[in-house]
Amino acid sequence: MIYLDNAATSYPKPRVVERELLRALKKYPGNPGRGGHRLSLAAAETVFRARTAVKTLLHAENEEQIIWTQNATFAINTVLRARVEAGMHILLSDLEHNAVFRPIHRLSLDGTVTYTIFPHTGNVMESLETLARENTRMLFCTHISNVNGYVMPVEEIAAFCKSRGIYFVLDASQSLGHREVTVDRIPCDALCAPGHKGLLSIQGSGFLYVRSKEGLRDVFQGGSGSHSLSPKMPQDLPDLLEPGTLSTPAIGCLGASVRYLLSHGVTEAEAKEQAFSRRIHLLLSEMPRVELFSQPNTGIAAFRVPGVSSDTIATELNRRGVCVRGGYHCSPLAHRALGTLDTGLVRLSAGMYSTEKQAEKTARYLREILADLPIRNR
Repeated sequence: MIYLDNAATSYPKPRVVERELLRALKKYPGNPGRGGHRLSLAAAETVFRARTAVKTLLHAENEEQIIWTQNATFAINTVLRARVEAGMHILLSDLEHNAVFRPIHRLSLDGTVTYTIFPHTGNVMESLETLARENTRMLFCTHISNVNGYVMPVEEIAAFCKSRGIYFVLDASQSLGHREVTVDRIPCDALCAPGHKGLLSIQGSGFLYVRSKEGLRDVFQGGSGSHSLSPKMPQDLPDLLEPGTLSTPAIGCLGASVRYLLSHGVTEAEAKEQAFSRRIHLLLSEMPRVELFSQPNTGIAAFRVPGVSSDTIATELNRRGVCVRGGYHCSPLAHRALGTLDTGLVRLSAGMYSTEKQAEKTARYLREILADLPIRNR
């Protein structure tokens, strides 16, 4: 099998993650922060070690800035609702995933906020200058598009937001683990990421980084293990945004995978993915019926064959043992901006274990498919 759907979920996982998952069930099955017995203390120690690993990866200032969530979507929803104010205006890019677009759109339907979508093409900074309003208080932007790997100028966007007093939320779902992403180089106010993609951990893991607790309110309420006699949530991080029992197996696995990346170097993963990407882009560019929508500067290659559904091609590749994704990738904004709503795109997304030989084999299968597949309208 050739697995090229790492933008959805990475596979395979490092052995350290497999071992940690079993260890969680045997060595620290207690509830962190909810007791003084050895199993509870072991769980609390595991959670803290994981926070330390993520803090180190991000170059964050302290562990309390790391809030555990079950995925990036939940992190995005959490920071949005923790900062939202009635009447505020929000900016978001035209490459955003539904994880960003849908919650903001829902708040607009409720009359709580208004929003404007800015283009990823042309002069982005000029667009932001034009579209920003007096009541613009938040800006959401993906670092790398999950559809075609387009890299947004997030450093410049961060500087723009700082100069305007706009709260900048970075969606690092497709960049963290695939390349170096640090909050000192990209001074965002918040960063959202899943654990199961570039960070090589299991589903059900993710986190929200916040630079400061200022302006944040609790989104959900419940047990926190601290200040239990108060009817209100604790006001300190991370407890403010972490009600209820944490998923210690998911957090433990995420800590293990991040330590694995720190020891091997994120640059190693980036080098392997880009080697795959350069090779597959070259091979795809030699196929006259293939229309490319990506560049070989990330691990994502996105293409279509005009007149053929992307799902058809993805299905044919699957029959040959190649796992890819066709369709719209939960990002209608991006497909509208790219002009691919009619066919969708076939996405080949590399990971830590992708190779150039896999690129060559996939291209060979694709040539076979195209030779047998007549062009037709959907």
